[in-house]
Amino acid sequence: MHKRAEIKSKVVEMLQGSSAFSGNVYKSRYLPINKSDFPAASVYCPEDSSEIAASGEHYNRSAKVAIMIYCKGYDASEAGDDSGQRDIDSELDDLTSSVEEIFFSPWQTLEGTVYRMHLINTRYMVDTKSDDIIGVATMEFNAEYKDSLI
Repeated sequence: MHKRAEIKSKVVEMLQGSSAFSGNVYKSRYLPINKSDFPAASVYCPEDSSEIAASGEHYNRSAKVAIMIYCKGYDASEAGDDSGQRDIDSELDDLTSSVEEIFFSPWQTLEGTVYRMHLINTRYMVDTKSDDIIGVATMEFNAEYKDSLI
């Protein structure tokens, strides 16, 4: 198994252990997620890089890990919400906080899968064009690991 696949599998496993997504965690950026499955998360690696270590004994490699979080809510600025949903900003904040609690540590190693993993950035987007207001947060992490020279 390639290291990227191992990293994705470990991230998915750790997120599925969280109550935030009720098991709705997927290992793909392309998997269509039904609104009925929200909140949900998808995990993928958009890029990776490598360089030969100064010692020449191994590669220092890193893989970006993106966790996309999907949820439904309502616009808090609209009066009279009767959907029973939370406002979209609060929902996104709580879900990203749940992910941060799992992965936001300078010593995060994904249980030994990587040397370290740290948060790079989080981007938020809200789609108000459909019947449901959909919130999406993309959290990018950098997972660093060592790989032997071939």
